[in-house]
Amino acid sequence: MIQKKFFEESNKQLKLVLDELKNKLAKIDTTLSDTVEKNNEKILQNILLLKGKAEKSLQVKNESIVRQVNKIKSVLYPNMNLQERELNLYYFANKYGIGILKYIFNQLTINKFEHQIIEL
Repeated sequence: MIQKKFFEESNKQLKLVLDELKNKLAKIDTTLSDTVEKNNEKILQNILLLKGKAEKSLQVKNESIVRQVNKIKSVLYPNMNLQERELNLYYFANKYGIGILKYIFNQLTINKFEHQIIEL
């Protein structure tokens, strides 16, 4: 899902920066390095929490996309079959009005003996 390497690299970089800060502060006062160590753990926990939230957000987004694709698929292929085999003329007459019959007739090429696509 989320790039594992990205978070691993971020953690490494944060640890390097915080270790350097800890070492410099230890030269000034040893108690300051303890503070950095405690904050280091909190920062890494927050990064882990952020990673979890990002993964959950991606999962929700992916589920939404899958639902949309399935909805389109069911409209294009009702009951996993071609529309003309599942939906009869009454469906379209009810949805678009009785004038749809004339529109379909005008759109069809009568001497063409293969499937024809008509946009409504």
